[in-house]
Amino acid sequence: MITKTKIVFFFVITVLLTCSAVKKDIDVPTERALSVKCDMTKIHEKAFSFVVTATRLRMDTLEIFRSDEHIKLLVIDKNGKIKWHSNNKFAFGAAKTKPMPDSLGKTFTYSIEWYGNDDDNNILPTGKYKAQVILPTVPKPYIIDMEIDWKNPYD
Repeated sequence: MITKTKIVFFFVITVLLTCSAVKKDIDVPTERALSVKCDMTKIHEKAFSFVVTATRLRMDTLEIFRSDEHIKLLVIDKNGKIKWHSNNKFAFGAAKTKPMPDSLGKTFTYSIEWYGNDDDNNILPTGKYKAQVILPTVPKPYIIDMEIDWKNPYD
């Protein structure tokens, strides 16, 4: 005769055998494939240049750019509102490419400029803004936050 105890016992054995047959997850390295740093330089009173230096740390990565946009810049005000973004009114091709550099230990620079304007091409008022410089790789982008101390040259 089958009792509740026997049913529970068979259930537990079945679960244990099933769990032991399940393939174990492969350890995924937590270290990113690139080491990135960003330098911000004031070009002149009306413009900043952001230069990201990427150094290749690992080759075993599936990171890609999903489009030809390889660097992105957002300028954000103190209230968290995006005032300017580099992809405003641009269309990018869907070419999938691997981030540079393509050799271990080598470096590559990405750069972008900002001319103190918002998305409507108006010069932003004097103040502190956050620059978010992004290498938009998938599955996870590289994001660097920096502070911009912007002085409107027309004030």
